[in-house]
Amino acid sequence: MGKKVLLLSVVIVLIISVLSMSHYLFTQRPRPADLTYITEQYPPFNYEEHDQLQGIAVELLDAVTATMGDRLTEDKIRLMPWTDGYQTTLNQTDTVLFSTVRLPEREASFKWVGPIYTEQKVLFASRDRTMSINRPEDLRVAASPQEAVTDADVICTATTSSTPVFADVDLKPGVHINGIGSYTPAMG
Repeated sequence: MGKKVLLLSVVIVLIISVLSMSHYLFTQRPRPADLTYITEQYPPFNYEEHDQLQGIAVELLDAVTATMGDRLTEDKIRLMPWTDGYQTTLNQTDTVLFSTVRLPEREASFKWVGPIYTEQKVLFASRDRTMSINRPEDLRVAASPQEAVTDADVICTATTSSTPVFADVDLKPGVHINGIGSYTPAMG
């Protein structure tokens, strides 16, 4: 009697397992290699250098698809301006757009994977500065790059410009500069 109950229990567990897995066996889901991937020039996450796609998000995508047993070839990833890629992804099935900022207004338009990073933007000043920023209207755009950097203690730039945005003669001694976006030797 005990062996029959044990055998019956094993058979029931197997049947439940097969039935629960049958959904995955008979549902047509595209494999990673069946999808079209779209990205843009957005260093350090995705960018082209020496005719090869590189960056944190490209490496992550490669690792994830390799784990799934489908290593991507570079011809499966299309490089295009972000707005074109966004519209293509909205209008074509089996299309993946990376990297994209997750915003409330985009939430229902996509199936999301990630995040691959999070960010927070802050403004700060030395304690001896007498400034107060309580709302966006308290900020103003500098009339020129020179005006923006002349008295700065810290400068953060985010640009893919291949020419200097400001002149070094406009900087005060000891200024700290965070330069983001210059990603090829030709861009300095």
